[in-house]
Amino acid sequence: MNGKGNEMQTVKNHLQNNRGATSVLIMIMMIILMVFGVAALTTSVASRKLAQKNAGWLTEYYALQGEAQVVYAHLDEALNLADAGEDISRIEASLNRFLQENTNCSFQRTDLESQPFIINMKVRESGKEVPKEIQMGFILYKGEGRYHLKATKWLQYQAEIFDPEDEPHFSDINIKIK
Repeated sequence: MNGKGNEMQTVKNHLQNNRGATSVLIMIMMIILMVFGVAALTTSVASRKLAQKNAGWLTEYYALQGEAQVVYAHLDEALNLADAGEDISRIEASLNRFLQENTNCSFQRTDLESQPFIINMKVRESGKEVPKEIQMGFILYKGEGRYHLKATKWLQYQAEIFDPEDEPHFSDINIKIK
């Protein structure tokens, strides 16, 4: 009994002197600092991964944007609007030749003399599981004695593929009942 009494007396002395309480507080503070440190590290790693993904996406987008500009320039060159003037049949023949070379392009004739054609085009990434796409729309409008090409739509689109295998299933969750 005497051994237990000495131990109890030692614990009482430590508690009265606040020596043990300080040690416990220091240990709790160290644990809290470690938890916050791990949380900060995890957040920074996730932010880095997201930034890398964003940089890759922007690079791909601007490459596709450049391709769309090239296709637009080819369309403008193929129509040769400066030489065609107001000759709508010549412009339509040029559009038909352009369509034979570019399968991602279509046009629609309207009843309006001031805007005889609506042209729609797509430029799409190749070799990707989820390709990005730019959809473009143009109108041909009459002004200053000749026709001009004007962009009316320029949209970027990327489809998201849903893979059910990536989602958790009920069979993946283990529940133990005691």
